[in-house]
This record gives sequence, structure tokens and C-alpha cells, in this order.
Amino acid sequence: MEDWDGAHTFTADGCFHALCVGCMTGAVRTALGSAAAWTEADAAGVECPMPDCPTRMDVSTLKTLVRVSQAALPDPRATHGFMEGGAYKEEPIAPLTHREMDKLEAFLQEAAIPPERKGQCQNIPACGRVLDVPPAAPGAPQWHACPFCNALACRACKRRHHPGRSCGAARA
Repeated sequence: MEDWDGAHTFTADGCFHALCVGCMTGAVRTALGSAAAWTEADAAGVECPMPDCPTRMDVSTLKTLVRVSQAALPDPRATHGFMEGGAYKEEPIAPLTHREMDKLEAFLQEAAIPPERKGQCQNIPACGRVLDVPPAAPGAPQWHACPFCNALACRACKRRHHPGRSCGAARA
């Protein structure tokens, strides 16, 4: 087993597992690869990769990991293996990027939206972001504006705003 110094290990808040930065980075990348299937339970963050550990790394902890990984990686001791052309190869683990962090943050925000309130901006392909669409208060407009691009959508059917037409007529 390698002897890792503090600059090359990472411990999530509330967890006592000190893992090499490369291993923790790999665990976060694995989670990012399956993020499209995240549910409300996953909104608390990325799980510690140690078996049976209930700790989840929140956005703040993940941003710290990005900074730490950029300082500590690549490290020749932190590699991941893969098969290529029938041969096993290893390469150093690259640091997490700000773009990966942005994706993780967006997935965590989307996972926090209850399924019955989840909608998508209808300004596709320009925006298309996942949105939290709460029901309208009594007497309030039945439409909402995307907070990212201001496109209007119907709260009831979550499709493009269709003034003067029912949701059924707008679908036809």
C-alpha cells in the first residue's frame, strides 16, 4: 500500500475516510456518468465511495475536491486501468474540471426537484434546461417564465405557452 501524504488525500465533510485524491476523483466521475438517472435521494450529493458509508459530498465539498485535484493530479501513483485492443493499460487520473463541476451542480439541483414539479424549458435547443415548475397559486397566471432564457411555458401541461387555447388543443 502506498504511503499518501495529506496533500494527496481527500476526506469529505462528516466522513473519516481519507482516500487518495485520484480515487475520490474517479468516484465522482463515475457518479457523474450515472447522474442522468439521479432521483431526489441523490440531491444531497455524491456518495462516499467506501462501502456502507452514508456520507454524501455536497456542492461545497465537491468544489473543494476540484481545487485539490487540480493541485494534486496527475500523480503517477493515481491511475485507472482500462482495456484497449485486448491489452490492459493504465493512465494517470486527470484532475476534475470546472466544467465537470458545473455538470454535477446542475444534476444535483435537478435531482432536488420533486418529479411532479419537474419540467423542461420549451426553448429547445437554445435552452432546454430542467426546471422546478410549482403549481400556480389561485388566480395567478397559468404560465411561467424560464429563469435562464425567459421563454414562457404552461404550468399545467409544461409545454410552450398557449394563450387562449386549452392544453389539449395546444397538444393537437
